[in-house]
Amino acid sequence: MLGLMYNSGIGVNVDSSKSIYWLNKAAEQGDTFAQAWMGVQYKNGSGVSQNYEKAIFFLTAAAKKGQPDAEGALGQMYEKGLGTAQNYEKAAEYYIAAAKQGNPIAQNDLAILYINGTGVNKDYPLAEQLLIKSANQGWDKAQFNLGKIYSEGAVAKINYLEAAKWYRKSASQGNYLSMNNLGMQYAIGNGVKKDIVVAYALFSFSTEKSTKAEAAKNKNQAYDMLTVTDRSKAKTLIAKMQSLGIDHALTEYFCKSQNEHKYCN
Repeated sequence: MLGLMYNSGIGVNVDSSKSIYWLNKAAEQGDTFAQAWMGVQYKNGSGVSQNYEKAIFFLTAAAKKGQPDAEGALGQMYEKGLGTAQNYEKAAEYYIAAAKQGNPIAQNDLAILYINGTGVNKDYPLAEQLLIKSANQGWDKAQFNLGKIYSEGAVAKINYLEAAKWYRKSASQGNYLSMNNLGMQYAIGNGVKKDIVVAYALFSFSTEKSTKAEAAKNKNQAYDMLTVTDRSKAKTLIAKMQSLGIDHALTEYFCKSQNEHKYCN
């Protein structure tokens, strides 16, 4: 498809305006993928002016043909009342259709409906199953939500070790909420060995991506707990996180600095 070629630079120079032009033409001619693509663009205002009416038009057309991305995006519009009356039951219907096809975003969004009992009956075990399916596909929001339910204990049995695992995966993708929550686990020692250096580094990264007061407060409190030596270690760890990414930096830190050989494989 010419629109995708311009979007990805396959055989041509990347040109977002030409990409949108050709994808919009394809969508108007009934191409299912193009309809889903343009529906999402109009929904988010990405590459085009935000237009919920056009978004619903294209997404509905694609969803009728079972396109999972369109079903999931349409579910979000009904859940949030974007360009249409808010309708949780209809949102759930579209999420279910997309989730059955393995769409990770819809699986996560549907799980939240089951947790809150919004548009569906509360079902914590099903919500957990859906989050696991989504998280295993790499969706950072589902990984964060899994970490949250395992650390809070309302939806699933408390398991701080599992919470730390999923927070770390999510944080490694740039999710600042997971960075903050994982930092709290290291600050307290829940499911992980207490380590203020790691906590401070994670809080620091979280504050770079968030203006929330909680992250800054946690960072400042952790800093006050650091020794002079710890501050040097934290500075090195933060630099490693910036160059290697959070996951690789933590693996190297625990392997070399803490001599925890289980991380050295």
